[in-house]
Amino acid sequence: MTRNLARELGPFGIRCNAILPGIIDNPRGRRLITHLASERGQTVEEAHERYVSFISTRSLISCEEVADAAFFLAQDTARNITGQLIGVCGNLEWEE
Repeated sequence: MTRNLARELGPFGIRCNAILPGIIDNPRGRRLITHLASERGQTVEEAHERYVSFISTRSLISCEEVADAAFFLAQDTARNITGQLIGVCGNLEWEE
């Protein structure tokens, strides 16, 4: 959809990109980790360590990092970035 919209709207000066965030370090993301811990009979700390082990940067994503990506894409310096899927996920690679 992102690429199709970019192709269709590009002639009108409208860019379309998708930001693909990993798990966000916010109340919802922390609830998800707590839920995973409960399901697996682990402590929250164990579940957190297990989850971030699948992330190359070994960290959760802050809301500010996602906002920074969106802000960059909205600037004129990114005028030729369109039709892209941009991961702000620390290279999340779930392996189960």
